[in-house]
Parts: sequence; structure tokens; C-alpha cells
Amino acid sequence: MCQPSCANPPPQTCSFYRSCAEAKVPCTSSGYALGFGEYFCTKFTNNIKEFSPAGQTWVYSVMTCLQKALIPIVSCDTSCPAIEAGAIASHEPCYVEAGVCALEPDDWKELLVVVWDKRTRAALSKMIGQAFGTAKTCAANSRFVNRIEELSQEVLQAGSDVAKASAQAILNAVEITKMFIDKVVSSP
Repeated sequence: MCQPSCANPPPQTCSFYRSCAEAKVPCTSSGYALGFGEYFCTKFTNNIKEFSPAGQTWVYSVMTCLQKALIPIVSCDTSCPAIEAGAIASHEPCYVEAGVCALEPDDWKELLVVVWDKRTRAALSKMIGQAFGTAKTCAANSRFVNRIEELSQEVLQAGSDVAKASAQAILNAVEITKMFIDKVVSSP
């Protein structure tokens, strides 16, 4: 983490995860830096052209935010599980700060395409809190809820069992979030 590029990760790259975080605290390919951070950073980079210009700006903003969030977490006496916990906790604020709630439906669709794979399903129990937290934040904006419902319907119509299950999970999360917001708003 002593390299200048580790204190200020270069924009629009994924090298920070391997050359800084993993180099400082080796957690191998099963750790957060390589097994999650670098993996998904690379997936987003490889699919960047599928996002709108606003979506591309969002992706690059999130990449930078997530990498910078790791800087104070990674130190010689930090354990691999602590790095993972701190990194996962940074997802919600980075996604929201970068403007996830304002993404257009096509960008949400691409976001789901990129993040929903075997690795995500395996880590779902670790990420579900951040997903619901982000949904609650965005759901306060009814425009967001309407867009998610539209996107979910598109994914349902797409066909595959995985797509249908993903869309149903999103619809369930939207319904739960709506109920939560209604209770919060109606509470004295």
C-alpha cells in the first residue's frame, strides 16, 4: 500500500485489487481482493460498452469509491475476513453515492447481468443486507420503484429460469421495501 497508486487508485482500472490490497494482505483467490473486487471490477470493465454514458460514469465512480474504501481497511494486521466485511459494507454507500438510484432501466438491466452469476449467488448471504439497504434508500424515490418494476417485468419476459428467479426476487424486494416505507411514513 506504499505505492503512490495505492494511495490514489488509478481511475477506470482494476489493478488496485491485485497490486495493492492483495499484495499487502494475501488472501488468495478466495479472498475479497481477488475473488470479488478484482473479479467484478473486471466484469464491469469488460461490459462497459453495454451501459449508457451515464451508466458508464456510474460504473467508474463505483469502481473508484470501492477501491478507495479499501485503503484504510487493508493493513498488515487486518485479517482476510475483516477486509471482506469492511469491503462489503462499502458497497451500499458507494453504489448510492455514485447515483445507482438514478440509473435508467437499461443500465439496471446490465447491472443485473454483470453481478448475477455463480459467485454472487454463493456470496448472497453476505451481500443481502447491502442489497436491501440500497433498495430502501432508492425506494424512497417512487420513480426508482417504478423503474425497478418495469425492469423486473422485462427480465421476467426474457425467459430463462435464472432471469425469472432474479426478477421475482427483485419484485419481492420492491414489495418489502414499499411496505417498510409505508410503515415508516405512516408512523408518528
